[in-house]
Amino acid sequence: MTMIGSTARPGVRRGDVSEETRRWLLIAVLVAALLPTTRAGCSYSRYGTVCRIYGNSQVPSINTSYTFDHINIRGGEQEYRSGSERLTIQAEALKNVKAKKIKFYYIGNITCEPRAFSGVGGDLNLLQFYRNGMLTILDEAFYGLGQLRILYLLDNHMKTLRRGIFSHLSQLEILIIRRNQLEPIHEETFNGLNQLKYLDLNRNSIRTLTRAMFAPLSQLETLDLTHNEIEAITDDTFDDLNKLKNLYLGKNRLKRVSRTMFAPLSHLEKLDLRQIQTVTDDLFYDLSHLKFLGLNNAHLTRVSRLTFMNCPHLEKLFLGNIKLETIDDEAFDQLGQLKFLYLSNNRLKIVNHNTFKHLSQLEELYLSNNRLETIPGDTFDSLTQLEYLNLENNSLKTVSHTMFSHLSRLMYLTLENNKLETIPDDAFLGLGRLETLRLTNCSLSTLSATLLSSMSHTFLHLGDNPLVCDCQLAWVQKYKMVRGTCANPATASGQLVTSYDVSECNPDDTTNTGIFASFHRYYN
Repeated sequence: MTMIGSTARPGVRRGDVSEETRRWLLIAVLVAALLPTTRAGCSYSRYGTVCRIYGNSQVPSINTSYTFDHINIRGGEQEYRSGSERLTIQAEALKNVKAKKIKFYYIGNITCEPRAFSGVGGDLNLLQFYRNGMLTILDEAFYGLGQLRILYLLDNHMKTLRRGIFSHLSQLEILIIRRNQLEPIHEETFNGLNQLKYLDLNRNSIRTLTRAMFAPLSQLETLDLTHNEIEAITDDTFDDLNKLKNLYLGKNRLKRVSRTMFAPLSHLEKLDLRQIQTVTDDLFYDLSHLKFLGLNNAHLTRVSRLTFMNCPHLEKLFLGNIKLETIDDEAFDQLGQLKFLYLSNNRLKIVNHNTFKHLSQLEELYLSNNRLETIPGDTFDSLTQLEYLNLENNSLKTVSHTMFSHLSRLMYLTLENNKLETIPDDAFLGLGRLETLRLTNCSLSTLSATLLSSMSHTFLHLGDNPLVCDCQLAWVQKYKMVRGTCANPATASGQLVTSYDVSECNPDDTTNTGIFASFHRYYN
């Protein structure tokens, strides 16, 4: 019986729980609250599970009854930055766990002990370590992962890789070790990777390359070494990579590379050499299958007829910011398949009528930020497939009335930041597919309506011009796809060109008859 006013709970007799027991229970609760370093928990869904680790942890217990598409084991983003969370993956820590993908991320410090993944089931295809504060992989950590195809070691602050660390990954095809701090690569690091096709070492601190480093990678098709500190490459470094198709060496400290180094790469299709200091005329002679060549920020003041003479399949060529001053007449004659040409940010003063003569498949041409003062009227006549043309930030004072007459497929044209002042009325005739025309900051005071007579869907940019908003420019009011403001007269200054007062303008005025007749014919 419970008396009124008693503190005992119904159904529990006083004396069942001693004061000492209560005290120890309270202590246990406090300890659990103050020491969260061993907690870990997983939440499950139909397709996968997410496990959140806390403090100093081991891999949490995961249901082994199901085959998951993915298992994500993660820490907290704030804790990752402070390095306060640590995870030790002990031997067979994931034994009998079945998953196609396992990912570890946002953990301050991870140590993979020997045989850490031994016994993993479920045909594991992908293993990922992403953005962890520090990752330490001990010998034989990947033992038992002979079926693994993809391994991400991305952004983990790793400074070195042990010799033969990947030797148990006989079926691995993709290995990404981007954004770490690797400096030396041991000659036996990639032993056992006989099926590897893609190796990404982008954004590390690698200084030298040798043949022995890549010798086991006979099936490699893509090698990315961008953004390292490579200063030297021996001539025989790539001798064993005769299946290589994509090689990225840009943004390093390379002063020069030899033709001999590329000679074994007969199947190479993409080559990035951004920032290389010296490019010799015969450097690409053995790369007849090349489709992509990046030379931005290199040092190449002249392009001669020999530079690309044996690259007939080249489709994209980047020659931006290379201090280029001269392009020989026949420099691009062998590039009949070229679709993209980037020549911006150079020192070009002229391009003559033969420069692009043989580029009949070109679709995009960039000539911005040069010193061009004039362009011959027939310079672009052969570019019948051109869709994008950038001529901004030059010193052009005029454009020929025939300059764009053969560019019927052109969709984007920018002439902004030039010194045009006037443009011939028929300069843009035939550009029926043009979607954007940028004439910003070109010193233009007026435009004739006939200028756009063949363009019904073109967006016209006229900002930062000294436009005189009088009756001669009144046609713009009905052509709504225009952006620009009036400079003169004072009564219209600052107003949009599409909304200043044109009430006193007469479409039948003899000085404007041709203008408005043209406008009504094409836009009404």
